[in-house]
Amino acid sequence: MMRAIKDLFVYLIDHDMIVYCEGDKYPTFLTARELAELSRDRKAFNVIKNTKYLFIDDLGAEPVEIADYGNFIYPYIDVLEYRYDMLLPTFISSNFSASDLSNKYESERVTDRMKEMFQIISFKEDSFR
Repeated sequence: MMRAIKDLFVYLIDHDMIVYCEGDKYPTFLTARELAELSRDRKAFNVIKNTKYLFIDDLGAEPVEIADYGNFIYPYIDVLEYRYDMLLPTFISSNFSASDLSNKYESERVTDRMKEMFQIISFKEDSFR
């Protein structure tokens, strides 16, 4: 679903229906696990944090914290709080419910940010995996 929404953005940009003039021509799409891996590279991670439109697929499948030479990084929390403060549009998809994500990240602050930033669209269909 998230790839389809991203592809819609690309179509609208290519047909001059959306003006997208900051940085890369297209929005950034990555999985939550890719976000976690990128968090070790501070320069690349800052680029992701600052992209105009960010699409994160499969939130909840990544580790909450990453240990990097004795430092602990919280990739999703860092991105979420930064993008919240900067008013940057963020799209996420997850197989987890809002309460499951709240329990995973164990932070009322994150839960409050998510409630404010996202419009939850729930699909109650059988899984085909």
